Amino acid sequence: LNLEASSLLAHAGQGLISPSDEKQSIIQLIASALRKKHIIPGHATLHQLEQMDELHFFGREAVVELSNLLGLVENMHLLDVGSGLGGPARWLASDSGCRVTGIDINKAYCDAGTEINQWMGFSDQIELLQGDATELGRFSASSFDAAWALHVSMTIKDKLRYSLELARVLKPGGKFVSYDIVRGTIGFTHYPVPWANKASESHLIQLEELIGHLEQAGFEVISVEDKTLQGLVHLTSSLVRRFCSSTPEPGPYFFLGKKAVTLLGNIARGLADEQLSLVCVICRRL
Repeated sequence: LNLEASSLLAHAGQGLISPSDEKQSIIQLIASALRKKHIIPGHATLHQLEQMDELHFFGREAVVELSNLLGLVENMHLLDVGSGLGGPARWLASDSGCRVTGIDINKAYCDAGTEINQWMGFSDQIELLQGDATELGRFSASSFDAAWALHVSMTIKDKLRYSLELARVLKPGGKFVSYDIVRGTIGFTHYPVPWANKASESHLIQLEELIGHLEQAGFEVISVEDKTLQGLVHLTSSLVRRFCSSTPEPGPYFFLGKKAVTLLGNIARGLADEQLSLVCVICRRL
């Protein structure tokens, strides 16, 4: 992989490079990884990109499962909160024919994802916007048929406002999937992690609190599934494959640079110590 691009990414979180430079470094990383596999970046398939543009537990497997739970079909409009590089949005648009609007606080992710959409012909179906999930004023009430958030809540401090905004922009009866890392039976202590360098930067809450905010905002909880054990197995096996292979396949964690082992290892420790839980909450807008 491009070491210069990796260096740029390492400094991005410290505010040492501009969003435009960070966007370009992300594109360089992906393009370099594809070329090493003799793939022209502008001609990559969804399958060839999925290990690099889906920054969440279980990758494509989770996207397929959650799409089925939401019942997405052609002409539906999904809000993708924390859309990252747009990998899940691209698969949804291709598989179901739905339209996707993604928002992410990281402008470089939105810009890089938009360029990838142009590579693959998704510009008319997918829009990736920089924005705050607690401030969805750009969208009118009842704008979306469904919504999901993959590993977002632990980055948001005002979760009630976040839930209220989601409820406002969803159509009555619309489903919302919250697929998140939450605080376990005891406080989380294994920092740093990908979303926070220290406890004061993290906004983990327990599952009961998350559900309480959703219900207060006007959602009916349909189901709750604990995926902690599966998540721990998935994460540890991925790390073993990645760092024990002489020629590892590129994966989402290469964006984390040299700290990947520490950051992802701390999540695994949290899951194993019952300090973290991985949960999938399906709810409906009343």
